[in-house]
Amino acid sequence: MHSEIDRSDAEAALRIALWPPMTVIAIYLAATVSVVWLAALLLPLTLARQAIALQRRSDDQLVTAIVAKPELQSFVTDEVSRVCTDTNEAEQPGTTAPNGAPGS
Repeated sequence: MHSEIDRSDAEAALRIALWPPMTVIAIYLAATVSVVWLAALLLPLTLARQAIALQRRSDDQLVTAIVAKPELQSFVTDEVSRVCTDTNEAEQPGTTAPNGAPGS
């Protein structure tokens, strides 16, 4: 399971690292050579979309692996309940948020 999570995360990191320079190159070529190079912006856009999808997949796999361990199930359940309770209390008007600021 670790290799599947790591692979998705590594692929996402690679795509995140590649799309900004590819965007700059495409814009530079469109400005100096031909406007047709603007079509090359589809490649970095696709890479960015794939990076987001792969990062989400990696995060989902990691959460699934954590929750699958019996000794961590109660910890995860307690933390989710605590966060939900804190969020609900912060959203109620006239209450005080956990950080001491008034609720919205």
